[in-house]
Amino acid sequence: SEEDDEDKEKDYKCGGGSSSSKENKKKKSYSLLETELAETKAAYADLEQKYQVLVEFKKQIDNEKKDALINSFYMLSDEDKADVIENKSNYSLDEIESKLSVICVRKRVNFDLEDTSKKEEVVENVTTYNMNDVEPTTPAWIAAIKNTRNSKK
Repeated sequence: SEEDDEDKEKDYKCGGGSSSSKENKKKKSYSLLETELAETKAAYADLEQKYQVLVEFKKQIDNEKKDALINSFYMLSDEDKADVIENKSNYSLDEIESKLSVICVRKRVNFDLEDTSKKEEVVENVTTYNMNDVEPTTPAWIAAIKNTRNSKK
């Protein structure tokens, strides 16, 4: 406001009207607005670029999650999953899971394939001992147990 007062005084002393003072103020305001607009546009362009990078990163992460979900349905053939794989960019994770689950139910897929293999492994690792045929190389404590068993009969 001091500048405004000084401008008015100069205009008055020189015999100039207030119209040239107003024009100078308008030019200053206009140049300030242009500067602010240019800065705002540059900031917006920077934010837009960062946004695009983040959008691409999110797409990549989503695609990895979708691929992992599709691969978790190992019991389905590639033909069964073909429609979902082709349109995975259009489907959410929940939609992919529901579509593949419906296909599993329609195909009557046996979900116990993984569990039975685990049970078989446990059975194969069992070790059994038999005391009926004790050989002379058997340790003395096993022979003593056999003798005690036979004497109680």
